[in-house]
Amino acid sequence: MKMAYPGAARLRLVTVLQTAVAEPGPSIRAPASAAEQARELLGEKDREQFMVFHLDGKHRLVSAETISVGTLTTSLVHPREVFKGAFLANAAAIICAHNHPSGDVEPSVEDRQV
Repeated sequence: MKMAYPGAARLRLVTVLQTAVAEPGPSIRAPASAAEQARELLGEKDREQFMVFHLDGKHRLVSAETISVGTLTTSLVHPREVFKGAFLANAAAIICAHNHPSGDVEPSVEDRQV
């Protein structure tokens, strides 16, 4: 049976999936500031996590969404999941980020494929 979600229910669902920020943050216009945001949110996680930061028209962070929580060495990502939250958040831009619990920051073959 297919369930329909009225607008209010859909809005609550989006709120649960995303971590909204109270006020838009400063503009993220350089890789260094994007990396700083990623370190702040991903921290010292023991498994790979893939996140998407949703930005407004001035490239300020309006919400962040964890797309995938993987294993020590891998995280599954599908483009549909990356863009779904961005559309629902009315984002003008996105930044994708993920951590390497091993501490090795060199991108793997899989990282490059994603």
